Amino acid sequence: METLESNSLAAMDIELHWQSTEARHSELYHAPNINMWRDIFPFDVEKEILGSRANETFTFVFRPGVIVPEFSAGKVMNLSPGQFRGPHVSGHKLLPRVGRFYPAGLLQYVPGVYPQTLSPFRIIDLDEDRLQVDLNHPLSRQTLELRVQVKSIRQSTAERGGRCTDWLEELTHNGPGMQARSNGKKTDFQNRLSYKRQDEDNDSRFYTAPRFVGHIDAQASSMLCHIYTGFLHRNDKVLDLMSSVQSHLPENYTLATTGLGLNRAELKKNPALRNHLVYDLNETGLLPFGNNTFDVASFSNRWFPPKVTRLWLEIHEFERMGLVLDYLLENGRFSDFCTFSARNWPRPADDIHAAKITASDPVYVVAARKKLQ
Repeated sequence: METLESNSLAAMDIELHWQSTEARHSELYHAPNINMWRDIFPFDVEKEILGSRANETFTFVFRPGVIVPEFSAGKVMNLSPGQFRGPHVSGHKLLPRVGRFYPAGLLQYVPGVYPQTLSPFRIIDLDEDRLQVDLNHPLSRQTLELRVQVKSIRQSTAERGGRCTDWLEELTHNGPGMQARSNGKKTDFQNRLSYKRQDEDNDSRFYTAPRFVGHIDAQASSMLCHIYTGFLHRNDKVLDLMSSVQSHLPENYTLATTGLGLNRAELKKNPALRNHLVYDLNETGLLPFGNNTFDVASFSNRWFPPKVTRLWLEIHEFERMGLVLDYLLENGRFSDFCTFSARNWPRPADDIHAAKITASDPVYVVAARKKLQ
């Protein structure tokens, strides 16, 4: 059996686990083509994994400032509100809001920041005269647990140079940490225009014609199913919101699943559904079921541009998890909050988009447990 050497090529699954004030968070990332001679890991990680074999797993704990840059008070700045250049999104000017993240390039007259700078900053306070921003990495204050599983190993026959990859930077860049509140304070996500959409016509018209297609690829579906198994029990009553032809649920759990959607033909095509209901939630905002009818509820992150809310378009993918987390926190009937992200697994070769998109669709999950009454 191959062992991991300094000249080996390898595939690894990397996990990052951390705790915010309000929730536990897990970031899963697949590293498919690691070159141990060229690529970068922290010294302690490289030392430990060299000599390992496929399917071995290693766990490390890092204090703040090791995996991502250490928090610097100098990166918390008081600016003028006029230094924020909000772009237009769907015809509306993007305004600064407390707790939200934005690309640093939207700031003017800040040393070391240019219009092309995409690294995120967070607004932590705002009034008529002052805009207080934090340009630190979102994980700069966090203790981080890292797990590395070696999936496969092969020996390199020749070294011809190429890209040098810092795999932990790939894992933590532009996303992880953005789903958490700022010091436990609720993020100011919403305003009176947050739920406006390009197409405000009745949703039943838009969904009249069935779309018999999966909205995520097979690898993403498998990952979602795997995450679901951590929360489901056999014979659970499951509500699949915005349901269609797939529910991504484990087949061997004998679940009583009800699908709620807008196209009857799609719902009938879904083999996971025991019952289905055509119902437009946007008409009343209320679910047509009694309290405590279901043990688990799930929803889809996929959207059609004319029907998605303005807020969903404005915020980062990781902030969308933060928005859903805020909904659950504000409800007051849930506990044990957690989020999951899974990125960079290879897209299946037989997927219709494989020729243009090599990575599988990312998966984002927000979970909580209902409090016992």
